Parts: sequence; structure tokens; C-alpha cells
Amino acid sequence: MSEILIGREGNQPFVIGDPDVSRRHAVLTINEATGQMQLKDNNSENGTFIYNGQAFVRLYAGQPYPVTFDTMIQLGPNTRFHIRRLFQQKKVEPQQPLKPEKPEKKTVDIGHLRQVSERYVSERMAVESKMGLVNGLRSCSILVSMLAGSTGFIFDSFGYGLSSTQAKLIPIVFAFILMVVLLLLINILNKKLLMRRSKNDHDYAVKYCCPVCHFSFQGKIYENVLAEGSCPKCKTKFYDSRQKH
Repeated sequence: MSEILIGREGNQPFVIGDPDVSRRHAVLTINEATGQMQLKDNNSENGTFIYNGQAFVRLYAGQPYPVTFDTMIQLGPNTRFHIRRLFQQKKVEPQQPLKPEKPEKKTVDIGHLRQVSERYVSERMAVESKMGLVNGLRSCSILVSMLAGSTGFIFDSFGYGLSSTQAKLIPIVFAFILMVVLLLLINILNKKLLMRRSKNDHDYAVKYCCPVCHFSFQGKIYENVLAEGSCPKCKTKFYDSRQKH
């Protein structure tokens, strides 16, 4: 395993003078045995992005993502380049599996994309289901009002040694406390679900794409992607090694 530190103080083969790029902005890890590369944002201030064929998507700090020679990355808001530039002037070139000219790179296994697609759909349905429950909690405000009215009727009917003002005030206070607790609970649950949905959408945008050029397949059913047989952008042919024939 070897690494290339990318940034204003990185060891990439070219100078990065952009002040919006951190000194140690990102790290590219190379597995010489398999030829695989992974890019990781190094907790940079302005973020690391990769182009998925439609837009630049920001990477989560510290989480590695697979890249290829043709992957375009963006450091901060302005600095962009392809991964291949990181190897142009280095003395030690990556081993043969990294070279895109190799014939075996023309046909790739995309079986892992089925899991990415299924995981995204499953997570989306789970989040939507729980959001439905949260929306149901909002309707409980009506029940709280009804409960307050019932409590007021009980206090007013039986008295319990309370004055008329106290009998009316107690259910109002009780209803207010219940409403505050309910709203806090709804807010906490809703925030967690929004973060969960955002992470799911982010991972789908970054991972559900062509392994060679990172052209995005968002919105396409996996079976349709496989049936097309090749990437519409780089023309790399696809197959699924996990599919039974």
C-alpha cells in the first residue's frame, strides 16, 4: 500500500497554491497488488468532491471512496483535476493494473451496484416509514387538546376542593407540558431521520455509478443498467459475476 498526500503541503507532483485548499487536504491510497485506489478527505475545511457524471458530490471526512484514473476531483470551491495527474511526474509509476490502457479494464464487474441500489431503496423506505410515524405524532396535538378538555371537565365537575380558576388552569398547564414534550420528541426524531436520509442519498450519489468514469446511474433500476451492457459515457462493457446463468 502507498499513499499520495494531496494539498498545499502534499507530495503530489504539482504545486497547489489555492488558499482554499488545506495543507493536508486529502489522501489517495493505492493498493499495488490489486491496482485499486481510494480517495479520502483528510478533515479539510472546504471539502473534497468527486464528479459522478452529473455533479460534484462532497465526500464525508475520513471515509474512503473508490476512484480511477478518469475520476475528476475538486478540492475546495475552485481546484479541479483528474486522478491521473497525481502520477504524471512521479518517479515510481503504479503497477500495470492501474493503467487504463489494459484490455481487461474494458469489461468490468458491476455486481456490487446491485447491493448499492437495493440498500438505497431499502433505507429510503425505512426512513419514509418512520417519517410517517413522526407525522402521526404531530396529529397527537389534537388528542392532547381533547385530553386537556376532558381533564378540565373532570376538575370542574368534581371540584376536588379547587376553585373555578384552578380547575380551568390545571388542564391548560397539563396540556402545555404535554405539547412541549411532544414537540421536542418530534423535533429530535425528525432531525435524526433527515440526517439518515441525507447520508443515504449521498452514498447513493457517490457509489451508484460507473466504476471506470464515475458516470452516475441515479434513478435507473440496476437490471436496466446491466441490460444496457455498457456505460453510455466511457463505453466500458458491464457484466455481473454474481448473476446465475
